[in-house]
Amino acid sequence: MNNWAVSDIAYKVFDVPFNLVLTTFQPCHLWSYYTLEPPDIHKTTRTIRGLTSPWGAYFCFVGWKVLEQYQSGDTLEHTFYFYDWPECTRYYFLFKGTVAAASSPSVSPIFNFHRPSILTCPCTYSCGYLVAPRGRYDFQHESPVAFFIDDGDVQRHMISQWAPDWGISVRREGLFFNTAQLDPSYSVQSGRVELNAIRGGINPLIMALVKGTSLHDPLVFTDFGYLKNQTTNLGSTYVDTWVHWHYLYLTPPGLATLNPGGVSKLGLRLMTDILYHPPTGEEYIRIYSDYSGTPPALKIAYTR
Repeated sequence: MNNWAVSDIAYKVFDVPFNLVLTTFQPCHLWSYYTLEPPDIHKTTRTIRGLTSPWGAYFCFVGWKVLEQYQSGDTLEHTFYFYDWPECTRYYFLFKGTVAAASSPSVSPIFNFHRPSILTCPCTYSCGYLVAPRGRYDFQHESPVAFFIDDGDVQRHMISQWAPDWGISVRREGLFFNTAQLDPSYSVQSGRVELNAIRGGINPLIMALVKGTSLHDPLVFTDFGYLKNQTTNLGSTYVDTWVHWHYLYLTPPGLATLNPGGVSKLGLRLMTDILYHPPTGEEYIRIYSDYSGTPPALKIAYTR
């Protein structure tokens, strides 16, 4: 049995080079045939007992180039890196392949995809620095005593929960991105926040974006309570115990909070803080505002 079928296709629009990942039900080795030319359709007819009726169609696929999958051998996941697929360009493509080095009769449907343009919006608050309102919080009586803090460390800021003898300490972040170049007429397809971070403490931790539309510039102590009331997860990810780039993909409600032509404001919280889980020790995520010259950024995929 050397047939295969496509089960899923994913487009990695923020990656460089642009790539797509195809998943199949059967291990196989694939090649992508892609072209800028829309396929022509040649309809056919047949005549039976003097009656002519539609019969089928032939697809004319011309001007194509061929790209082999990145992985070697037969696989279930197939990655294709396109170095010649510019932004704001539509390609038409299909897939053919082999199973156990034998030619397969299976051919995928003809796909088409318009690669969106990518806009990179820097984190602009205080020249790219992150700031955090911090509060002492009574989980039992729900009565936070918030106070604003700036540690004076322009490189590292935290979202955290801490359980010292005198109570609960909670820290939340504000992220401000310059989206002035995002025209309101653009159609936003997707977005992600990119930042360098590291986790501390013994438990796995998730950081989550929340609505920050009403945050002050600069932040004030009342922003701590404002962020407490923002519990809708607009994009989240687990954080590792070593410093590297982490990506938080915006959900549709997250995309709706963007402010084209102005400043887009987001909050950042621990998921345990959002879920109202009091800490038993110290748990924190450290965010770097300028790690190796690379501050956090918001990337937006859009079409005109």
